[in-house]
Amino acid sequence: MDWITAALSLCGYLITLALIPSILLKKNRHTISTVSWILTIILLPGLGGIVYLFFGINRVQRRSLSKEKANQSLAPKLPQIVQNQLLSSEDYLPINQNLMRLAQNIGHTVPTFGNHVELLTDTNRTLGLIKQAILNAEHSLHLEYYIWQPDQSGTLLRDLLIEKARAGVEVRFLYDGLGSFGLGKNFFKPMREAGIQIAPFLPGASIRERWSINLRNHRKIVIVDGKMAFTGGMNIGDEYLGLNQDLGFWRDTHLKVEGPETLQLQQVFAEDWFFATGEALTQQEYYPSPNPTGTV
Repeated sequence: MDWITAALSLCGYLITLALIPSILLKKNRHTISTVSWILTIILLPGLGGIVYLFFGINRVQRRSLSKEKANQSLAPKLPQIVQNQLLSSEDYLPINQNLMRLAQNIGHTVPTFGNHVELLTDTNRTLGLIKQAILNAEHSLHLEYYIWQPDQSGTLLRDLLIEKARAGVEVRFLYDGLGSFGLGKNFFKPMREAGIQIAPFLPGASIRERWSINLRNHRKIVIVDGKMAFTGGMNIGDEYLGLNQDLGFWRDTHLKVEGPETLQLQQVFAEDWFFATGEALTQQEYYPSPNPTGTV
C-alpha cells in the first residue's frame, strides 16, 4: 500500500506544479483569489487541484469571450444598413447624446428612423399576429427563443413552421438549451423532416456544458423575410396565454417592428446563429432594403 500512497502523493504534487503557473498567469483575476487558489492546491495536494479544475476556472467568461470573438469575425461580412436611415449624433437632442452613445457602446448598433413599431401587451393578440406573419412568410423565417414549451401553444406554432418549411420557406429555429430544456427528439423530429434547421444556443443539460448554465440566451425574436420582426418579453407556452390555472393571467410586453430596425434584429439573429452553428447568414437576400414605414 505504501507504493500506492507514494504514487498518489506524486500525482498530487505534479498536478500542483502544473496548475500554479496557469493560476499565476490568469488575467483579470483578483490577487486575493489567486493567492487563495495557490494555497488550496499546495495545502491539499491532488484534491486542491481537482477542486480548482471544477470551481476555479471561469468557463462562463470563456464562453462569453468566444461569443464576442464570433460576433467580431462575422461583423465585417454582414451587409450594412442603408446609411440614410441611420441617425447621427447631430440628430439627438443634446440631453440625449450621452445616453445614445452609451446605448451604441453596449448594443453595438446605431439608432435608426423610419420604423413602424406597434406596442403589444395582450399575449393572445401577440401570438395571433406572430402566427399570421408566419403564414404570410415567403422566403425566410428566423426564430430565437429562451423558453419554448412543448405544450399545446408551442406545438401549434411548431406545426405552422413545419407547414411553411414544406412550402419552401427557409426556417431556422434557435433555442436556449436550458430555458427550452423540455424540447426533445420527438418535438424536433417532424421539424427536421420538413427541412427546418434547428440549433441550441448552448446545451443546458449535458455534462460537457454544465458550466454554461449562467450564459443563456434570453432573446425572443421572430424575423419574417427580413422585413418584419417581433421581439420583447413573451416566450412561447400555454402559461403566457393565461391557460395555466395556477399562474392565471400573464402580461408581457412585445413589439412588432417594420423598417430598418428589422435588419438590426436580423443581424442579432445572424450573430447568435453563427455562434451556435458556424453558418454565416451574410447573403443580401436576408437583408432587403427597407422602406421607411413609420415615424419611429
